[in-house]
Amino acid sequence: MGRRQRSLDPQAGPVAEFALRLRALRESAGTPTFAAMSRRVHRSTTVLSEAAGGVDLPTWATVEAFLEACGERDPAP
Repeated sequence: MGRRQRSLDPQAGPVAEFALRLRALRESAGTPTFAAMSRRVHRSTTVLSEAAGGVDLPTWATVEAFLEACGERDPAP
């Protein structure tokens, strides 16, 4: 089992709010591990974890991979 993610304040700004939305999507997908997500979309666990970390805004390619790893089939911009 991996480490717990640090708490995020949705009032901290748009990056934190976006990360919280990614976390909610992951939770609705059954909270797959980042390793399982990584295997599914061929992205590193670090990149996927950082996307939901709330420090930096992830690239669109990373967002698409994150969505796909959570079972979303049509990640429109």
